[in-house]
Amino acid sequence: MEVEDTHATLVNRDYNLLPYPSMPFAYTQPSRLAALSALFGIEAPSATEASVLELGCASGGNIIPLAARFPNARFVGMDLSERHISQGRQRIAALGIENIELRQGDLAAAKFHRQKFDYVICHGVFSWVPKSVQDAIFRTCDEVLTENGMATISYNVLPGWHLRNIVRDICIYHVGRAGPPRERVAKARGVLESIAQSTNQTEPYGVLLRSEAKRIARRPSAYILGEFLVADNVPCYFSEFVQRAELSGLNFLCEGDLNSSIPEIRDPKIRRLNKALAGSDPVDLEQYIDFFVGRTFRRSVLIRAKQARHVKRDRSVERLRPLHFAGCVHEKFFGYTDEKSRPAKATHSAVRVALQRLGKAYPATLTLEQLTDNVERENFTRICGTLFALVVAGQVTVSTVPTTVGRADAERPKMWSLARIEAEAKQPWLTSLNHVPIPLEVAPRELLMLLDGSNDRGRLIALMSRRPKNGLVPAVGADANNEAIGKPVAQYIDQALSRLAFHALLENSTTLRSGR
Repeated sequence: MEVEDTHATLVNRDYNLLPYPSMPFAYTQPSRLAALSALFGIEAPSATEASVLELGCASGGNIIPLAARFPNARFVGMDLSERHISQGRQRIAALGIENIELRQGDLAAAKFHRQKFDYVICHGVFSWVPKSVQDAIFRTCDEVLTENGMATISYNVLPGWHLRNIVRDICIYHVGRAGPPRERVAKARGVLESIAQSTNQTEPYGVLLRSEAKRIARRPSAYILGEFLVADNVPCYFSEFVQRAELSGLNFLCEGDLNSSIPEIRDPKIRRLNKALAGSDPVDLEQYIDFFVGRTFRRSVLIRAKQARHVKRDRSVERLRPLHFAGCVHEKFFGYTDEKSRPAKATHSAVRVALQRLGKAYPATLTLEQLTDNVERENFTRICGTLFALVVAGQVTVSTVPTTVGRADAERPKMWSLARIEAEAKQPWLTSLNHVPIPLEVAPRELLMLLDGSNDRGRLIALMSRRPKNGLVPAVGADANNEAIGKPVAQYIDQALSRLAFHALLENSTTLRSGR
């Protein structure tokens, strides 16, 4: 225990000195996880009133936006770093939300006193902690999950991480384990730069090593610290992860990003080979996929063994009916892969109309009924087949909760309050209503601060026109009239609002009142 206590102390120290960026991850949304459950024929708890636990929540960049968006649900986050928890609590206070609690503590010793949770999220933790903590994560999921609850755990996987482990070994050997984290990261960047410039460009080993070194050197300092300098980073084979989960009564359902579960659908040769080797066993199918594509990372969704008995892995139209769909598709839809792994295009008129509706509504969601309104049964079947293919390909997302967003042409445009607070704090990204990080540069920060719903378009133009030196609008002469100044400002504001609307950063009056 003394060794593990020392490990926890060192990790806490490093993350206090160099906090890890805490960002939203779209796949962790309970409404998304519940939709995946529905696709496999099992019912998950209501996302709008769920109890959600995040293990290793950092400063709450993932869980706080969920709490803000779903006011009738309950959220608890736990993290080892005191600094992370302190930052998260400050953000919660600024938002004034009361349905979330952040706790500081070691996951290995976490106690929840018979609390039950419908969803457990554990992103970016499992591979980076000792085995005893990994066991505690599985044990916690078993102890706290409700009967039909779901857990999602991300982790590094083999064989893809074999090469990255070589780079990690080089970094640790060169840098050592002593010293402030920023100094260690700087030394790691130096050796990565040397590798990128000096390794053999003709031998396969040298080419792969150089490519990995270049990729890693461009990543943020906290990423390099957490992946390549931390004491623990032990990738495993997917099948090993599943076996350990099963010891805690948890079974594999699918991947949180469903499209990564079935990459062979894009290559008929791999699909046939995979079927020949793995048969119909879903775990074997997934493991062989990892062998063939060299996967490095997984986001696996687990359910209780009792629930797993009812999983259906065929495709049923009825499972689509209660879901909400979103997709940025256009009239000239580039195509997808059908159920027999053949390239296909949305050439049928009814399918194209449905996709046009979906694209026009984006980023808001539409129901199956809205997408298939006034179509014949044969065309209804065609549309459903296309939707299945698009969901599997990751080009359309599914949710059990509709997404309602604001429009760019609203008279008094309003930005989501959480995103405004993030912009005010000069956070490099803004969290969208789709739970996706959007770069702060999506619109001028000065404009974002004005989008609180109190300013109509005329006032926005007037206020932004007073800032002609900010480079946002074309230069005008000193004697230019108000109209000459206001017109380019108005055009710029229209463009900025269109970008904000497209990225689901604008809300309307019903967006949050209804928990959407």
